[in-house]
Amino acid sequence: MNTTANDELNRVLHLLPRGSEKLITANEISQVTGIDKRTVYKDIALLIDRYNIPIGGLRSDGKRGYFIITNEAERKQALASLRKQSVEMLKRINKVDKIEL
Repeated sequence: MNTTANDELNRVLHLLPRGSEKLITANEISQVTGIDKRTVYKDIALLIDRYNIPIGGLRSDGKRGYFIITNEAERKQALASLRKQSVEMLKRINKVDKIEL
């Protein structure tokens, strides 16, 4: 990976709050860093997949955004959000698959 990509990942990583009490959205990260929002999503995925950074995301109960997971309760909270998202995606996949063309 080149230095520019590493700098970008570090900028994203350093904006992520520790713990789920305070969250930051991809939009907020984009505004602060000037990094395109879609690239922020890709950077977060890369930080998790390649560098094993425990990043959680929430999209429920009025809470939206990303954070660094610091304990098992936060991990469970983040996993519940991911599971709910994946169920909704599967429903959409099945619906589109069955729509008559």
